[in-house]
Amino acid sequence: MGDLLNVDMNYLIGKKESTEIIPDSYYLNPEARDMAQFLFENPEYKVLFDASRKVKPEDI
Repeated sequence: MGDLLNVDMNYLIGKKESTEIIPDSYYLNPEARDMAQFLFENPEYKVLFDASRKVKPEDI
């Protein structure tokens, strides 16, 4: 029922006074969403992503 109305179930049963809107997207940060989508559509770039995780920002 909470999913149908896009609210927290605790709000519906009276345990919470205010409602919290549940976001439609898995990612709350648009930049993270875009990066994840890019890597999904371009799997050949995952190697670069994995390699860059081990490098210090000042070394890039």
